[in-house]
This record gives sequence, structure tokens and C-alpha cells, in this order.
Amino acid sequence: MKLKTTLAFAISSLISPAALAGPLDPPPGPIESTMKTLTEVEPRTAINSTNTPGDSSSAFRITQSGSYYLAQNFSILGFLSNIDAIEIAASNVTIDLNGFTLTGLSGALNGIVTDGTGYRNIVIKNGTIQSFDTGIDLDGVDEENITVEAITVINSDLTGIAIRNGRVSDCSVKDNGGSGIVVSNNSFVETCTVENNGSDGINAGIGSIIRDNIVRNNFNDGIRVSSRCIIRDNLVTQNGTATGIKAGIQIYGSDSLIQSNVVVDNEFGLRSSTVSIFAQNIVSNNVIDIDISGSNPGLADQASTPNGAGAWDNIVP
Repeated sequence: MKLKTTLAFAISSLISPAALAGPLDPPPGPIESTMKTLTEVEPRTAINSTNTPGDSSSAFRITQSGSYYLAQNFSILGFLSNIDAIEIAASNVTIDLNGFTLTGLSGALNGIVTDGTGYRNIVIKNGTIQSFDTGIDLDGVDEENITVEAITVINSDLTGIAIRNGRVSDCSVKDNGGSGIVVSNNSFVETCTVENNGSDGINAGIGSIIRDNIVRNNFNDGIRVSSRCIIRDNLVTQNGTATGIKAGIQIYGSDSLIQSNVVVDNEFGLRSSTVSIFAQNIVSNNVIDIDISGSNPGLADQASTPNGAGAWDNIVP
């Protein structure tokens, strides 16, 4: 009897009126939902045939500014029509690959491209692009403020990543048939791994900054820049039959700062066609470690001299 009384008391306490009671009178005004809409939960647009339908040259086409994302892997078959995977036709666009992969099959052209000129403020991030002609091609005239970050680009027939103006960071660019990363003037390439590409590892235009990258086993130059660039804190090793770091492209001058890099096991280590400063680099086991003669009369006798005019405090074992 005592046990039954205790259980009855416990049950009555759990279902007491105070525990079950709620307001008898609802608040005035219409009742509003507390649920979030799909847009509030995921305030971006999924890339698919419904939201971003393609055209004769693309599988998916983005025509409005905004934030877009992949919700799955996509394989792009280009055998019949030679199409790109994602074509951007607007400024102020962010594409988050969301950890997924774009794969080109049988004649697919490029992974992500623009359809014309003048687009700005484009961000591509967080995923993998493989087996296209060019992985990312945002190199149209007047395209500015392009950001590519945390992207892996592999097995392109041509270039891995090409942008007109902006920043490439935290990317892995490997096993592409042409150059790994190509940027135009006033750009940044930083904290990337660029290896096993069929031409230059990193190729940059005037006024660019190349820093904190690993550049190895590329067929031509590891890092190749034009004029007034800063190249520092990179590891550059085992790059083909050309140069680890080369400042000055073709007819262009150099006037660049090459500092605190580790440059080993290349044909030439450090090389400049005109005036540059090589300072505090570790340069070793290259066929020729430092060549700063080029076409500048002021450095005419400095070929292969470790620390002559324009070069000092480099460590050349």
C-alpha cells in the first residue's frame, strides 16, 4: 500500500495542473510562425539546372549577383557541344563549391569561366576542379578583384588557375598540362602548393606579390614575374630545365625584390633580366645558383656570382 501511494504521488506531481497549464487567453493580434524559411536557413542559391540553367556553351550559368553553392558533385560531359561547367555572367558573385568536385568529361572545356569582360568582385572557394581545359579562367579584360581560395585544381589540359587581377590563396594546383597559376598585374599568390605542372609553376604580372608558396617539379620556371614584384618566403625546388625564380619576362624590366626564399635543385636558382635585389635567400644545388647579368649593363660581370651588385646576404653553400 505504501508503495502504491508513493507512485501515485509521483505521477500526480508529473501531471499536476501547474506543470500542464498554459495561458488561457492567447495574445492579441495574428499568430505568427516561429519557423525559419528555407532562405533564412540557407541564404544562398544552389547551383543546378533549375536555379542556374545553362545554355549552348555552359552546363550552368549565373546571371544575377549573389551567393551560390554546390550541393553535390557534378561531372560535365562536353562530347557533343564542348561546354564549360559554370559560366559567370554578373559581378558580385560568390561560388562556394562546398567541398564538392567539378569533373570534366569527354571534351568539356573549362571549369569556371566568365562570359565576357568587366565582371568584378568574384569569389571562388572550397572545392575541387579536375580534368578540364582550364580549371578556373577569369582572365577577361577589365575583370578585377577576383578571389580564389581553398581550391584544388588538377589534371587540366592547359592552365590550372588564371585570373586577371586579385588573390589566389590556400590552393593546391597540380598535374596540369600548362602553367599552374597565372595572374595579371597587382595580384597576390600566397600559401599555395603548385607542383608537377607542364609549364611555369606561378606566372605573375607587374606589381604582384608572391609569398609563402611551395613550388616544385614544374617543367619550366618555378616562379616567373614581370616588373616591380615582391617574391618572398617561398620554397622553390626541382623545377625543370629552367629557373627557380625568374624576375623579368621577355622585353619587360624587373626591379623586383626576391627575399628569404629557399631555392634548391633547379637549373638556375635566381635569375633576373635587369635590376633586381636578391637578399637573404638560401640558394643551393642549382646548376647555376645566381645569375643577375641579364641585359643590364650595370650588372654585366655578375653572372653566377653569389653576392655581387644587386645581391647580398644570400646563403650559397
